[in-house]
Amino acid sequence: MRKPAVLLFLFALLAGCGDSRAPLDATVTGPEDGTFSIEQSGGGFHIVRALDFQVRSSKGFALPEVEIELFAGGNGILTDIDGNPLDPANPTYFKTKTDDRGIARASFLIALPACVPADLLFTGSVGANVGVTSDLWTGTYTVKAC
Repeated sequence: MRKPAVLLFLFALLAGCGDSRAPLDATVTGPEDGTFSIEQSGGGFHIVRALDFQVRSSKGFALPEVEIELFAGGNGILTDIDGNPLDPANPTYFKTKTDDRGIARASFLIALPACVPADLLFTGSVGANVGVTSDLWTGTYTVKAC
C-alpha cells in the first residue's frame, strides 16, 4: 500500500508544475510579410517594426505561458519597441513565454546606411518556433537613392 501512496504523492507534485511546452498540434502565426519603401535625405538611421506571434491550440484557443523562440535573420536584430536589444549577448535570438492571449512580441530593428547613390534592397526575417511548429515573417526594404 505504501508504493501507490508514494506514486500518488509524486504525481500530485508533478501535476502542480506548469508545463511551458506547446502541445504537438499547436500552431504559431505571425504578421504578414511586408514590403517597405524608404525615402532618405541623408545620414544613416534605423527602423523598428513590432511583430506579434500568436500560439494557438488545434481548436483555436490561445495558449498562454508557452515557451517560444524567436530568431532574426538577414540584416536585423531583435529589440524592444525602443530599439534596445532583447539579449545584448545574442541580439538575433530571444526565448520568452506567451502572454495570457498567447502572444509573444518582439521588434525587428534594421539599420540603414547613409545616403546611397542607387536604390538599395535589404531583407530581414524573424522566425518563431514553438515545439514542432514555426512561422517566418519576412520584411523587404527598398532604400531609395538620395
